[in-house]
Amino acid sequence: MLRGRYRYRLLVKTAKNIKIQEVVREWLRRVDCPSNVRIEVDVDPYSFTCKGLTITYIDEILDVTDYVNEQLKIDPDPNGTNYLSPKYLKEVAERFSSEQGIALTPGRKLELKAFYGGNRYYLFVKTTYSDIRMVGAPPSSIGKFGADTDNWMWPRQTCDFSVFRIYANEKNEPAEYAASNRPYQPKHFRSGILFRDSRWVTTP
Repeated sequence: MLRGRYRYRLLVKTAKNIKIQEVVREWLRRVDCPSNVRIEVDVDPYSFTCKGLTITYIDEILDVTDYVNEQLKIDPDPNGTNYLSPKYLKEVAERFSSEQGIALTPGRKLELKAFYGGNRYYLFVKTTYSDIRMVGAPPSSIGKFGADTDNWMWPRQTCDFSVFRIYANEKNEPAEYAASNRPYQPKHFRSGILFRDSRWVTTP
């Protein structure tokens, strides 16, 4: 009993291939609740795919200032604005990677950035993972405890966080979503904390 009201919680657990939202929606449609009864549906997510969400690692940062300056000397418009043009710098980055033998895979990308007004150039070698899944979140009764009233108070007594995990293919490389993908194994980890698992805890 809480605040003079009785609360009952029903736990529904299903296989991954069952669309539980549709089941609950149909169940609620058939229920004729009295006016003094309130029903709240809270989903405890497990392995929800997050389309559009990506995680990017910066694998390496290379100082390519001398190389870019040499390319600018042979540029058709050496006095133009190509030294700051993202399109031109992308072409230079691809040229550099081809000459240096930097292997590019679907998840590995290059980004050449100008710093200090074009006085220095750094090449970022990045790996982006797109199979990101939400694997945990607290019930809204905990994550939104206190509602909007407590939202503007400090300290906040809420537990509003989400846990995400990166999934990769059998070679531990970036891949689009597939049921056969497995949790990404990070290169570095803290023993006893991450257990070789790659997760992020995020808060608003």
